[in-house]
Amino acid sequence: MSEHPTKTAVSQIGQGTLRQDQKISGTAKALKAATEAADNQVTLALVSQYIDRPITSYRLPPLITHFLSTHWRSHLAKAHLASGGSESRRWLEAIKTMEDLIWSVHPKKDVAPRRRLFALLPQLYQRLHAGLESLGLDKTEQDSFFAELAKLHQTALHPGKSSDDLPPPPGA
Repeated sequence: MSEHPTKTAVSQIGQGTLRQDQKISGTAKALKAATEAADNQVTLALVSQYIDRPITSYRLPPLITHFLSTHWRSHLAKAHLASGGSESRRWLEAIKTMEDLIWSVHPKKDVAPRRRLFALLPQLYQRLHAGLESLGLDKTEQDSFFAELAKLHQTALHPGKSSDDLPPPPGA
């Protein structure tokens, strides 16, 4: 006994629709992957602009150059992709943290910049720590970075003296 022609037609239409839906789904997935790849390239180009400019424009200590080129570059990319771009609070905070870090390691010869640095350091260290935590950076590597950064800050507060000539930072 053969199937009713209407039932056969409906079945064929259903199978055709299913194949069409699968094609559309595959196309949508490919389009999404291409869009994500383009977003990643735009993000990496933008991050490179923000990182490379201070590295080439300022005389930065090797520790800071390395930190910005590696860890902070990754943090900026993650902040840009995860938070909605360059207008997001997370991105802007990451950029501000980078700017504060760069300013913080330059010599402070007058009282006002020294006071500003003292006021800035707790929140700067907190923001840097949060950024490194978000990357899953090993605690030992973080501790090493912050110990070296503290030496740079000691030197910035006492220009003309080597960090070896200065007392250890508080808590060291």
